[in-house]
Amino acid sequence: KLGISVRQVNRRIKQYQDKGKAAFVHGNKDRKPVNCLTTEINNQIVTLYRSKYQDCNLKHFVELLENLEDIHVSYT
Repeated sequence: KLGISVRQVNRRIKQYQDKGKAAFVHGNKDRKPVNCLTTEINNQIVTLYRSKYQDCNLKHFVELLENLEDIHVSYT
């Protein structure tokens, strides 16, 4: 059982006939998320955490980044 409808199976067959195996590869494969940090910003955050803010917990560190360093990242 595939857990999909007959219509969906027909669509998959048509896609396979048109594109071959590539029809089963997700369309977002190899794309970076739009909310992804650059390597430069990521390295800057790690450096700050290891040096200047090493005694802070993560929540406080994120707040300090926002208020003092003007770097806005999500806590999660």
